[in-house]
Amino acid sequence: MHIKIISEKNNRDFRIVKNNETIIQVIKPKWYSSKASFFFNNKSYVIKKNSFWSLDHHIYQSGVFKGRIIHSWSGHYSISICKYKKEINRYTMSVEKPKGWFKSDTMYSIIDKEGEVILSIHYAYEKWKGVYTAELDDSDNLHYEILVYAYLIIQWKQQAASAGAAMPMGVY
Repeated sequence: MHIKIISEKNNRDFRIVKNNETIIQVIKPKWYSSKASFFFNNKSYVIKKNSFWSLDHHIYQSGVFKGRIIHSWSGHYSISICKYKKEINRYTMSVEKPKGWFKSDTMYSIIDKEGEVILSIHYAYEKWKGVYTAELDDSDNLHYEILVYAYLIIQWKQQAASAGAAMPMGVY
């Protein structure tokens, strides 16, 4: 199923749209803020940095700790979903870039701990603008949450690449 991810307000906010209907709208309060919030399935979600010096982000569902987005020093990200502060699932991201100098198409895949791809996000640069489309299975609502986390990771990776840094050390 094709799902569009539409960035708004200079990539600060974004919407996940399926069949021209907004499913999730993610809002960041300020351009320099590391906090993002959204509402899905009658629950509110907040993603924010653990501390100023930390690279990890914590995920809260209706005020209760749900998981975290882990950034390793090698530049890789993983998503850890927890229940009662014990990890029950971990997702990693793989990136496939085409060969060639002018090609901007990139495929980001989220892989679960069994090694299966649960969702993929395709990025293409068309008409002076980045276009994101996602493919995911509709059977599990958790995949929409993972899609939000994956898109935030993609934004952080692109910000780090555009800044010319090897790792994002500043505020996201």
